[in-house]
Amino acid sequence: MRWGIIGASDIAETRVIPAIRQNLHQIAIVYSTSPERASDYATKSNIPKFTTDLSELLSTDIDAVYISSTNEKHYVQAMAAIESGKHLLCEKPIAMSLEEAKKMIEAAKAANLVFATNHHVRVAGSHQKVRSLIEKGVLGTVVSARINHAVALPDRLKGWRLTDASAGAGVVLDIVVHDVDTLRYIVGSNISQVAGVTNSFGLGNESIEDTAMVIYKFENGVLATSHESFVVTQNVTSLEVHGTDASIYIENAMTQDPVAKVFIRDSSGYREIEIEDRENMYVKAVRQFAASVDGLGTPFASGDDGLRSLQGALAVLESVKTKKVIEL
Repeated sequence: MRWGIIGASDIAETRVIPAIRQNLHQIAIVYSTSPERASDYATKSNIPKFTTDLSELLSTDIDAVYISSTNEKHYVQAMAAIESGKHLLCEKPIAMSLEEAKKMIEAAKAANLVFATNHHVRVAGSHQKVRSLIEKGVLGTVVSARINHAVALPDRLKGWRLTDASAGAGVVLDIVVHDVDTLRYIVGSNISQVAGVTNSFGLGNESIEDTAMVIYKFENGVLATSHESFVVTQNVTSLEVHGTDASIYIENAMTQDPVAKVFIRDSSGYREIEIEDRENMYVKAVRQFAASVDGLGTPFASGDDGLRSLQGALAVLESVKTKKVIEL
């Protein structure tokens, strides 16, 4: 498979480009709005061609694009890619509004193109194991879940995420959107209600939230909470799922690497569960994306999953603004 990279981003450089190459795919061209950045990025990432003209990238013989530009650009770039017949892997959030997201998904389906969202957390072997145990009934009836995703935003990422509201800045569209997807995957249901509060502890603009806490109710009755932050320096992220028969705890749960440990507490006591699958999540996701293009299954996270995670994040922002519980 031949790829075009739309957006000379950190996530592309550090995670997705290596994953594409580990799958023995080729990267033909990279696009950025800045000529200097495009040139430097292509050289650094060993990409043979760069451009500042999106139509030039889309006119090449690539099969798929990976979009990791700033959030407000996703819709226009994705629609252009779909119109050019390219399969699409898009960063979260896939758009800035539900209307845009729905149009993207409908266009891809109409063109018979694969549209995937880069929600990497659900791909981890640890989370797949937990989902499997829940499906087998090991926890009994699932009652609640809790995500702790408070971290320190790396210095190299302290740019538009802290200053540019028009680009989708803030912890909600950056991290809550991941946690919504993870909770949906783990509990196997969609959100029915959400209520959130946010605060700014001075990392960026005062108007941009850097910390959030959210309460969710899911259609299957499960209640959940999540804590997200850019300013917590010493936390270990975690995910808990509690049922009527057992509880599961994932340590180092919300990371980009497959390092999580999983523990269970039931009538037999407290013990660690072995995780056989420690493969890089991005490598797995790219491989499954390519298989989907070949008609073999579906992506780990589809465009529809991206729509649902965006819906949850936008509901959190609406709840913060209105100080009300939002019905989805």
